[in-house]
Amino acid sequence: MHETLKLIIVLGLIATISGGVLAYVHQTMAPAIEENKRVALGEAILEVLPEATSYEVLSSGSSDGDTIPTGGGTQIVSQHTIYRGVNADDQHAGIAFVAEGNGFGGNVQVMVGLDPTSRRLVGVKILDHLETPGLGARITEPAFGDQFVNKSLDDAYVAKEDVDIITGATISSRAVASAIKNTLVQIEPVLRAGGVWE
Repeated sequence: MHETLKLIIVLGLIATISGGVLAYVHQTMAPAIEENKRVALGEAILEVLPEATSYEVLSSGSSDGDTIPTGGGTQIVSQHTIYRGVNADDQHAGIAFVAEGNGFGGNVQVMVGLDPTSRRLVGVKILDHLETPGLGARITEPAFGDQFVNKSLDDAYVAKEDVDIITGATISSRAVASAIKNTLVQIEPVLRAGGVWE
């Protein structure tokens, strides 16, 4: 009985110390992790908007929705964070947004660049995924992502129809295509009402 109590106390101390160390490391590293995410997001925005040299947040998006002012003084709600690219001449260089869908291994996040004037995509970059290495993870390869460049908003974005799939990764391919299409459908009225659509 005495040995059991001693073992419980030792294990309790080890668990408490380990938990404290993990909490300290998390608290210490959290700002650096968030800064790295912010930098990676900015790089992805500029990557999917090739003509942009900088960007600004058009709407910050949230679960409750954010507002974008319209020309008439009213405001409309957007649940997506939308970025406006700006070129070297301080002119608009497209719109970027994050599309999310469910892949085989979990959530897939895609940064999408859009030219509102031509109604075509100008770039796509996978931000985050949990897909199977060697199969679904191939959605990050340029051969897959490049097929979306110059794709019209009016296209269907259906795997095996107007989107080539990765062999052995139909679910991952479908997740990217449907995430892009679903988000385009959601943000097009927001951009139109906000005067962004030209």
